[in-house]
Amino acid sequence: MKKNLILLFLLICSVKSFAYIKEIDELYNSFYMNSGNESVEAQVQGLRDKQLDKLQKQIITNVTVVMEVRASTESKRKIYKYLKDNVANNDPLLSEKDPDYLASLADLMTAFVNYATLNELMEYSNKIIDLYDKALAINPNHFPSLLGKAIYVSFMPKFYGGGYDKSMPIFKKAEANAKENWEKHTTYLWMSQIYFVEKDEANYKKYFDMAYNIFPDAAFVNFVKEENAKGVSLFEHY
Repeated sequence: MKKNLILLFLLICSVKSFAYIKEIDELYNSFYMNSGNESVEAQVQGLRDKQLDKLQKQIITNVTVVMEVRASTESKRKIYKYLKDNVANNDPLLSEKDPDYLASLADLMTAFVNYATLNELMEYSNKIIDLYDKALAINPNHFPSLLGKAIYVSFMPKFYGGGYDKSMPIFKKAEANAKENWEKHTTYLWMSQIYFVEKDEANYKKYFDMAYNIFPDAAFVNFVKEENAKGVSLFEHY
């Protein structure tokens, strides 16, 4: 159970809050404070069973599919197909005016590229950034898109406009717009990992401690603490 939860957290770290469905924030708070012995499956199913309009339903589907695949024991080939089919269910876009929807689709595509071919990775990388940028054009302070873009840019090659120096200003803006405990927790944790890689001990300790103090008993933050003690950053688990 705890091992699967850690694996799930590694992907959910890149999944964000969707403001108008309060149960999603409740779900993520439950995930990040989880000690590894509790189940959140009932909350996930409850979200999927909610009576919502088509757009909101698709947001829920996009979010929970990302959660589901990380804990899946299916083969990579089956997960690849499952994710690809769910990405296709969003084509054409249900909306280009709802930042929550755009961010949820970008998150789903981010999950997909972990299993995709090199050609698909190149194709979807542009789409992912474009979706986050469209959401931020609607709302420049949209936390889900700020955090999602910051994480994605951290992994992008420098020649492609990525790197920690490019992502840190986006993380800083996400930090300024984080309101829920889990939003602050994940933002601080990712920022601490950049400082960890860059060997900035003072800022690493500052941001890790802020993340840790929000959910000190959580399995995930303690897993990251153990890995950092071995010299391994969160980035190396993706």
